[in-house]
Amino acid sequence: MLEIRADIGFPGHVVLTGVDTVVSPGEGVLLVGRNGSGKTTLLRTVAGVLAPSRGAVLVNSEPASRQSTRRHLGLVPDPPPLYEELTPWEHLELVRRLWRGDVVTTSRVEQVIGLLDLDSHLHQRCDTLSLGWRKRVAVAIALLHEPHLLLLDEPFNGLDRRATRQVRRVLRQHLAAGGSFIASIHQPELLDDVATRVLAVQNGTVLYDGDISGWDPEWLDAELDDEDGWDDDEDDEDEDEDELEGEGPDVQPMLASSAGRERRR
Repeated sequence: MLEIRADIGFPGHVVLTGVDTVVSPGEGVLLVGRNGSGKTTLLRTVAGVLAPSRGAVLVNSEPASRQSTRRHLGLVPDPPPLYEELTPWEHLELVRRLWRGDVVTTSRVEQVIGLLDLDSHLHQRCDTLSLGWRKRVAVAIALLHEPHLLLLDEPFNGLDRRATRQVRRVLRQHLAAGGSFIASIHQPELLDDVATRVLAVQNGTVLYDGDISGWDPEWLDAELDDEDGWDDDEDDEDEDEDELEGEGPDVQPMLASSAGRERRR
């Protein structure tokens, strides 16, 4: 179980205040909001990569930053921070060895390869792969150790229809097995028949936290229309510059993470 009762941000800047929510086994949460609203920062805080600005983020009653909680978490960043010179197979083998012991078996590696249909690109260097194939590798890494909670940042970014169906199927199976997920996504319709809840963030706070059946995307649009200078036809940047500051192709956070109340304001 995930419990968040905290302000979320990074050193020197609070992005979201008063986040108060619980994600239970079997729940799939769509994390929605405009670019720069704090979705990625929230995911990284749950993954233990960032500390909350105030309050606590607990995974099975332990702080998310503790090493012991990482066994329960699987993080899929966007873009996937892979080692360019390694192949998908080498990434999976590296992660398997990092977990040590029998946390990840060779048969589990083969199973994940099959789930995401990686065979055809398994031995190509990652710097030759498209974004879609790199995203598949990132999802595979997150699944390897069979975490209870998956944290996915734009999981369908770059995926073709076949890969999209595969990831949807994986998430559906994950929920059926008692797992849970939080997926930051700009196309919620891709998961609106899989997810159970929506957590919408806007203007530094939680706009809605409740059952997916009670969510109306127009609420978010209405909030955006109220902002000065907002134009529906205007292109947004892919990510908020503040959120991306200091990030780069560092695979360690991903590898380490791999090692309804309703409210409307």
